[in-house]
This record gives sequence, structure tokens and C-alpha cells, in this order.
Amino acid sequence: MRFALYCRSLRYSGGRAVALGLLEQIALDGRGHEWLALVPDDAGYRAIRGAALRASYRTVGHGALQAIAHGAMVRELRSFRPDALVIFGSLAHRRAPCPQAVLIQNAWMVTRDPAVWRTLPARDRAYYAARAHFQRRALHRADLVLVQTPAMALQVHRVVGIPLARIGLVPHAVDPQIHDPQQDHGPSPIPTTSHAFRAFCLARYFPHKNLEVLLRVADELERRGRTDIGIVTTIGEDQGAGARRFIAGLAGRRANTIVNVGPVPMPSVPACYRSVDAMILPSLLESFSGTYTEAMAAGRPIVTSERDFARVVCADAALYVDPLDPTSIADTLCALADDPSLRARLADAGTRRLRRLALSWRDASEALVRAAECTALRKAPPDIRQDPWFMEFAPSEQRS
Repeated sequence: MRFALYCRSLRYSGGRAVALGLLEQIALDGRGHEWLALVPDDAGYRAIRGAALRASYRTVGHGALQAIAHGAMVRELRSFRPDALVIFGSLAHRRAPCPQAVLIQNAWMVTRDPAVWRTLPARDRAYYAARAHFQRRALHRADLVLVQTPAMALQVHRVVGIPLARIGLVPHAVDPQIHDPQQDHGPSPIPTTSHAFRAFCLARYFPHKNLEVLLRVADELERRGRTDIGIVTTIGEDQGAGARRFIAGLAGRRANTIVNVGPVPMPSVPACYRSVDAMILPSLLESFSGTYTEAMAAGRPIVTSERDFARVVCADAALYVDPLDPTSIADTLCALADDPSLRARLADAGTRRLRRLALSWRDASEALVRAAECTALRKAPPDIRQDPWFMEFAPSEQRS
């Protein structure tokens, strides 16, 4: 069969990592199918090699520009004549020329948490709300909806009204560079500091990442005299006005606690993890964060938000905090800094958790191939309620 993969809106962060990981595997082993990938024109996508996949390069934007690009996509697909289309990036196509599956990577479309929406300026809030409404309505046109975690499956089911029988699981995976120290390209970009304990926040700036709370955590640690605890962030000034405000907020005494090293290229991530003691992510919203599994693979304990998107991945391999309360976060960082045995227990739990989830790009690509085949044949995917991960997270849904 012939399958088309639409990934042109995935140019940053986790969405791009998912597309690259899956496409690299499909290119190597397309399971006997022919694949066309519509991708952004950047070096990462250009580096994908494999006989099973042909790529078409064009960079597009978001919002209305993405909708326009969807229209252009139909013209590109006419000559390819796919049996099914898999769209990465949450937006089902209004005039898809064949059955379509949609991979949800925008958690905004299903969140009802007021705290998350308050992170946005009024103008952005209106835009995000309109886009979420548009995507929810469009999602009903999809023959199959794909998600990365059982938590997102339940959100899509409850908020959008998609039956669980039409939802399939295509998990995120761990980049192999995290596992393989031989792929560590050079020294860590994190400078040596006087901190005895350092927590690493590997995140691009987005409002929902809630990174501003770290500024107040730094104030709280300063008030307590905990100069032994440091936080490392990876924000770049080119990541928007909010990022520039965050960097400006590091002036003064906060600079004693927070060290911002700027964006870190993937080859340097393993070295970063080896030069810190823990990972921290105070996010309010995620579809899936690969930093959780990266931290587990690197043997680092995790401090993160008491939210379902974190619980479903980390289980007992993390310490959970109220992401809106800097005191809660500071308390947890202090406890972790003061207790090496606690750090060791969490690292061991992370290793076990990663083994239980068994997340690899090969496994994820196999799930994607099955989903594409089911979409083309208009068959139901494997029952997500029978998936061991789903059964662990939501056992009560087995009876619904």
C-alpha cells in the first residue's frame, strides 16, 4: 500500500523529535509499503535516508498558513494516490483525498484547566481557543485518532467525544543518543558552578511550560539561604517576548541560582544530564514530554507537575509538585538535594519504569504502520483499552 505522512508544521521541540524519530524508522523499514513524507525543509529532515520513504520538502507556518498548506497538500497527493494519509499535528483535513488518521500533538485542544489558559495574554488566549475549537471540530472527520499516552486518549474521548474504539496509541520514544555515551559530541555546554546540586530544565520557552515559576523558586531558595542548589535552563532570546522577559528576570540575585545556557543541541543532551543531579519540569500542559524518558534513561531523578500527563509516564519515578506554588517546588528540591538515597531510589525507579514502558522508535513506528494500515482498510485499531499501559493508568475504563 501507499501511505502519505504530513509533518510540515513540526519544526520545533517535541513535535519535531517525534516526526524525525518515526520517519527515520519508516525510511529504514517501511514494512513493504511505499511512503511519501511531506516535511519542513530543514537539515534534520534532509538527513533522513532510506529506500522505503520519499520526502517532499516545504516549510510552512502555523494557524491560517497551515490551513493554506493543507490545501496545497491535496494537489501534491494527487499524483501519489495514497491509500491513507497520516497527519502529524492535530488538524484533520477537510478535503482529504483518502482515509486519514490524525496524531494529536496539541494538548491545548483538550485542556479545560483555567490555570493553563491564564498563562496566555488575552490576544493569544483568543487565538488558541479558536484554534482548539477548530481542531476539535475537524477531528471528527478523521477515520482514526492517534495519541501518545493513555492520558491523552482519555482527554480526547471525554472532551472531543471521539470513541475509544477510534483511538490508537503511537508512543513517543527515547532518543538513542541518551542511551549511548559514544554518541556524546563534546563537553557539556553547562558551565561548572559552585552548586552542590543542580536541576536541569530542558525546555524551549512556551507559556504552558510555566517557566516563570522558576524565578520565584530562585527567590525562595535565596530566602532560605540554599545557595547550594542551582537550576539550569535552556531558553533562547529568539523564542519570543516571553523568553526575553524570562531571561531579563534572571538579573540580580536570581543569577546566583538560575544558570541559563541557551538552546542545547540534541548531541549535547547526554553530556548535560551527566553534569546535573536531577531534571525539573514545572509544565502545566503536555501531550507528551520526551524529557521525562530522557531523564530516566540518563539515570536522573525527576521533579515535575502533579498532572496526569506526568503521572502517566513517570509513575513512581518522579517527585510531584504543585507547579503553581514555588514553595512546593523549593521544598522538593531541598529534600532531593539533602537525600542522596532518595535520588538513587528515584533513578532506580526510572530505570524500571523505562523498561516497563519499553519505548523505542522501532516499537512506535510499528504502531504507526498498523494505524496506517487500519486507516486504509477502514478497520478498527487494536482496542486501546486492552493495552497494558492504558490498563495501568485507567483500569476503570475497561468496563466502559
